[in-house]
Amino acid sequence: MTRTLRTLLEEGIVRLAQLPAKNEISFDALDRLAGYTVPLTIHDYGAKTPVMWNTVYEHLDLNLRNVMVVADPEKVKTILDTFREDPKYLGGGAAVGFKETVIPYLDEVRPADLSAVNIIVKEGQKLVGYNTDALGLYQSVADELATVGRRPEGARYVVLGAGAVAKEFCRILAQKSA
Repeated sequence: MTRTLRTLLEEGIVRLAQLPAKNEISFDALDRLAGYTVPLTIHDYGAKTPVMWNTVYEHLDLNLRNVMVVADPEKVKTILDTFREDPKYLGGGAAVGFKETVIPYLDEVRPADLSAVNIIVKEGQKLVGYNTDALGLYQSVADELATVGRRPEGARYVVLGAGAVAKEFCRILAQKSA
């Protein structure tokens, strides 16, 4: 039998996040979907991810859903092995508790030197990780510096925080000779 998101939910390996709006779904509705994207998080919180993606999917009349789940990062290998096998899993996200934990269980990360990911894309049977958070933060800083006639390259920075995004942001800064 093919393992799926439903299997993970039934076995209690993941649970449906309760706090995000537009994240509710029944097993019957899950079975009728053409596909889904699944963000993983360590704790339940009012994330906007399901609202954003499910609104887009509905607007485009796609038979897809974003289903945010809460899980223990120690179960990441089982979760990702299941997603690799699940024909409906299209990809998703790695949120708090998973940004670094998923790396050893992905088939690839792009660029290859990433130490944290926030996006997982299923390409065939491969799971590929990306980090759009750090690059987005860098671009925001670059845009803000441009308003005062400065460039981010060679500038000095103080970064408060040591989470996954902060580490990747510092890596980008170092590449830019900050």
